[in-house]
Order: sequence, then structure tokens, then C-alpha cells
Amino acid sequence: MFLQIAKEEKQIRENPEARVSDLLHRVFGS
Repeated sequence: MFLQIAKEEKQIRENPEARVSDLLHRVFGS
């Protein structure tokens, strides 16, 4: 579980746009 989170954190730092789109998916549930 923790490793998965760490991997996502790394991706977020490398690709801010991916984080934004992921946030939008969570907010709008699409």
C-alpha cells in the first residue's frame, strides 16, 4: 500500500498535469 502511494507521489512530482486530471476525476466522479 505504502509503496503504491510513494510511486504515485513520484509521478505527481514529475507530471503535475496528471495530478490535476486525477483530482478532477475524483471530484466529478467520471
